Amino acid sequence: MPHAKYRVLAQKALAASLAAIEIYNKPNFSYREETFAILMINAWELLLKARIVQSRGGKWAAVYVQEARRKKDGSKSKLMQFKRNRSGQALTINLDRAAELVRNLGADGIDTLCIANLRLLQSIRDSAIHLYNVGPDLERRIYRIGAAALKNFVTAYEAWFGSGLDRYNLYLLPLAFQTPTDAVGVPRRIRRSNIEERLIAEIVTAEQDSHTIAPGRFDVMIQLELKYVRTTESHAIPVRKDSRDSSGIAITLTDEQIRERFPWDYSELTSRLLSRYTNFVRNQKYHRIRKELERDVSLCYVRHLDPKNKRSGSKKFYGTNIISHFDRHYNRE
Repeated sequence: MPHAKYRVLAQKALAASLAAIEIYNKPNFSYREETFAILMINAWELLLKARIVQSRGGKWAAVYVQEARRKKDGSKSKLMQFKRNRSGQALTINLDRAAELVRNLGADGIDTLCIANLRLLQSIRDSAIHLYNVGPDLERRIYRIGAAALKNFVTAYEAWFGSGLDRYNLYLLPLAFQTPTDAVGVPRRIRRSNIEERLIAEIVTAEQDSHTIAPGRFDVMIQLELKYVRTTESHAIPVRKDSRDSSGIAITLTDEQIRERFPWDYSELTSRLLSRYTNFVRNQKYHRIRKELERDVSLCYVRHLDPKNKRSGSKKFYGTNIISHFDRHYNRE
């Protein structure tokens, strides 16, 4: 367990990271990426300060901003005091300063890649008030940055405080992502705001720069693949689909989360298709297309009466994003 002097900071850092994950993984949340960045920055700042206090033998003064006292004549004294804000609270060092101090701890600290990741998170946070909408391209890039920040957090927390985080669901779900239109060969023009363009340019530059640095324990961004693949890459995050498999991350959704992501049953889906298309008929063509789409776990969820027995009775539920796939086969009203 962490020393009493920095235990509170470490626990608050973990709480902030869990709050960030909970917000990001909500099925419907319009301020998802921005809120995640704000909370994850807070988590990292607390974690870094906990590490600094730990490295200084539990001395809290290590994370406070100090300034020279003023003599009666207004000149600076050699004696130091804590700098305070307008409400009289002592100021602590900011994230940038904390990151530099922990980087100076060498192998027991963080590295350049970790700091680059934190700076991207800061840019996302700083741009949040100006981002009226987060487009699909930026959404995916933010996911890659956020997942790396979370992975780095777990690595640092366990290394510094020796506490396994296996009991927590520390992962981000990329389930909100829609299949890009250009994935089916249809080109599309993406209009971005100037703020979004600058942020994407910064992210691209940071990723390119990271390739010139020797890999270590931390990452700037992670690779995102919206499909299950077999890979031998050491930095890939394994996902466990089967409860009998003891490796990887176990992804478990509650009934409420499942119904929010897959709100339509067969009757509702068919009814919406009938009202959407001029040439839709409930025939073999429809059933063939639907059964093909049901193979995609992002479009269809199969709920079994007995979850442990795949041969038990079942019912299928569909996500609203399945509609766009039927658009390729039928004519709109």
